Amino acid sequence: MLTRTLAGNKCEYLSITSKDKDPKSTKAMAKKGVFISARVHPGESNASWMMKGVIDYLVSNTPEAKALRDHFVFKIVPILNPDGVINGNYRCSLSGQDLNRRWKAPNKTMHPENFAVKRLIRSFMKEREVLLYCDLHGHSRAKNIFMYGNNLKENPHSTRVFPYILSKLCDYFSYNQSRFSMSKAKEGTARISMYHELNIPNIFTMEASFCGASQGELKGKHFTTENLMHVGRKLLETLIVYSKIEVKTDLPNELYTKIKKKDVEDELCADRKLITMTAGGEGNSSGSESEPSADNLDDEEMA
Repeated sequence: MLTRTLAGNKCEYLSITSKDKDPKSTKAMAKKGVFISARVHPGESNASWMMKGVIDYLVSNTPEAKALRDHFVFKIVPILNPDGVINGNYRCSLSGQDLNRRWKAPNKTMHPENFAVKRLIRSFMKEREVLLYCDLHGHSRAKNIFMYGNNLKENPHSTRVFPYILSKLCDYFSYNQSRFSMSKAKEGTARISMYHELNIPNIFTMEASFCGASQGELKGKHFTTENLMHVGRKLLETLIVYSKIEVKTDLPNELYTKIKKKDVEDELCADRKLITMTAGGEGNSSGSESEPSADNLDDEEMA
């Protein structure tokens, strides 16, 4: 258990890795860490189907899953806002607050889930290098699946390699809709707050449409639960490509085996439009990173 919520419900988390001994004699030798969470906004149930795809794939007997468990330690929080889910809230916690605006300085009493996650992350990063932090969400207006990431001015390509690989593995994941920025107004979100904790490029909010796709084989169709689970699997396959992990797969024609990280990096560097087109604001304002609900109490009222 990660912590108890404001209502006393359990907020659970999973640790998934292989049983092989993790060489902790030095941090550099240890398996790398991956953190994935979902449902900080309780009404975004499509995030849970992506999470199910992640978990089912990770605990399977496939060569890919074994390779992932051998190379990484996964910390997974399937439901970050259990109170909101149990009470049928769309966006807020039991205190009426958007928890995805409370990451910068969470209160142990009022935002116990955020407080406990940050404590877990700090402990996690002392053990090993954390390679990826991804928070799964749903989007009420935009189609397809896409990411919000940070924009590092000194190296803007670094935050875009991972989603660009994912766009090549899943044709209804849209790199073009993805946006990368670090505006002051979003400092309370997990994406920016966790960057200040971890200082790594691969920190993302992944958005899945409540509707469906406007591109690829699913163009014009609603997403099914299988489609959402599929993209959870593709998120992990992206991790294989990004980390250059060799997998002795039973299916050598799998798309992920044909994509090389260096080729993707070269493609990004060669075409400046791939950087400039995704810079700036978060686009459609009705997503998980839109402005907080007007119903949220400000700090003085909460005190």
